[in-house]
Amino acid sequence: MAQQILAESAAPSTPATGYVAVYAKADGLVYSKDDAGTESLVSLPKIRFSAYSSTSPSITSGVFAKLPANTEEFDIGAMYDAATNYRFTPTVAGYYFFNVQITFNAASGMTRMLLALYKNGAAFKYGDDVVPFSATQGSAQVTALIYCNGTTDYVEAYGLAVGTTLTISGGAATSSFFQGFLTGL
Repeated sequence: MAQQILAESAAPSTPATGYVAVYAKADGLVYSKDDAGTESLVSLPKIRFSAYSSTSPSITSGVFAKLPANTEEFDIGAMYDAATNYRFTPTVAGYYFFNVQITFNAASGMTRMLLALYKNGAAFKYGDDVVPFSATQGSAQVTALIYCNGTTDYVEAYGLAVGTTLTISGGAATSSFFQGFLTGL
């Protein structure tokens, strides 16, 4: 079957017999339509981000604090806010995989560190619940697959210190980071 490449914002009429039309819709996704009129998604958009904390903020004991992942390594799709909200707000509905790590400087009196992914301002998935294994440093992680509607949903990374205020180890992409990517529609 030959391909008829179209640059439209709406689905074309049924292509001529023996042809397949390939076009982009207003949602930014690429579709094809065969001569029987069957529409199919051609490929997923390349949406992914990775950001890390370039500062070393504190997490007050007993209070969930947002990870200020303020330095982007990359943001393909421009959906991560590294300047003010430190949140990922996708404009394409689908299932997204997230990975967060917070490395912290352990302090005397610390009893645990808990990570969470928040969706729309509320705890959605909890990760590691770490008891310090070192007198100087520890880390916790959370990963999750989360569906986002592409219009109003957003995801953020939070940490909770118990027993004492902790300082996040920032300044390097290897220490405290927030990452995510689209896995499917």
